[in-house]
Amino acid sequence: MHTRLLVSTLLLFAVAVQAQDYRALWQRGEYARAVEEVERVIEAGDSDVRVSVLYGDYADLLFAVGRVDEAIVLSENIVSNYPLPSHIVRLTSFYHYRGRRAEYRELLDLIGRQMERLRSYRLDEEEQLAIGQLLEMQGEDPQALLAYYERLMDEYPAYAPLRVAAGDVALARRSFAVAARHYGQALELAGEYQRALAGLTEAYRASGDPRESDALERLRGFNPHHPRLRLLNAERLLDLGEADAGLAELDSLLAINPQHTRALALKGAAFFLQDEHG
Repeated sequence: MHTRLLVSTLLLFAVAVQAQDYRALWQRGEYARAVEEVERVIEAGDSDVRVSVLYGDYADLLFAVGRVDEAIVLSENIVSNYPLPSHIVRLTSFYHYRGRRAEYRELLDLIGRQMERLRSYRLDEEEQLAIGQLLEMQGEDPQALLAYYERLMDEYPAYAPLRVAAGDVALARRSFAVAARHYGQALELAGEYQRALAGLTEAYRASGDPRESDALERLRGFNPHHPRLRLLNAERLLDLGEADAGLAELDSLLAINPQHTRALALKGAAFFLQDEHG
């Protein structure tokens, strides 16, 4: 009996380690290996990670390596079984990325009709953040969105993703100082938060802040393959007229995700620049 219990405990521990492994690989930018690891965890049929979270991670990783249609099918299944705002945000963003406008609008319209009902539930901070992201997709006024996120920040002061969401809204509005403040606060809460660091780097670049290079190097230290890092480097090099170096950055990104639309568009610009200076 004790032997059986020990074996069961060791198996559960092994699965837990696998779950941690795929996330560690993901954070380091080893996306293809992370996909393989999460597939092993799923195949094992047991995990310390909630099923909806595990499959949500899998969908995000499939998206990261350019397997967008697979990510969409998986996300549709997740939403069918777990129709939470956070899962709906993922699926909606995938539809938008793929240019599936009819499904994108249909899902947003459906959620719009259900929004008041959703707000009547006691949702946690992740789901309340997702409601804000859905409102943003529906064209909510940016000032109202910032106010919504700031109210949530007061309620959940330690939840860094809220500050990143507020930073993203401010960055889109070209309120670079406000964006940098929110991203900086997120990093105070979670020092290795790559989305916050990428956003901070973009805010610094857009405002001509010399701290951009330090933020960029810090992001590189955490994840040298981060897609926004590659894009920022490529844009900088193209601005300097260094088309070959810019292309090398884009090719590194496209080797991970051949479907990356922004990288493909920039690659076209790089070829044009090469012809212009050839």
